[in-house]
Amino acid sequence: MPFSFHDFRLDGLDKSLLESWLESPHAARLLNKRSTSWRKLSDEQKLVAESQPLSLLLEHSTLIKRPVITDGANILDIGFSPATMENFI
Repeated sequence: MPFSFHDFRLDGLDKSLLESWLESPHAARLLNKRSTSWRKLSDEQKLVAESQPLSLLLEHSTLIKRPVITDGANILDIGFSPATMENFI
C-alpha cells in the first residue's frame, strides 16, 4: 500500500485539511493533552483549545497527536498502536 509522510513541523499544515479533521468522528483524539507543548500552555489557552482548537493547532502543530493516518481525505486512525498500525502497512 503506497503512503506518504507529512511532517507538520517542516511541511506545515493546511487550514482546510485541519478543519475537515476537526469535523471528523476522530476530532476529540487530535489534541494531544499528554504532550510537552500542552503542558506549556496557559490555562486560558487550554480552555480555548478545548472548545475551538483550530487556531491553536495551526500555531502549535506539536499539539496534534501523531501519527494521523488518513486515506488522503478522511482520518482512519490517530496515535501509534502496533496492533492497529499493521492494518495500514
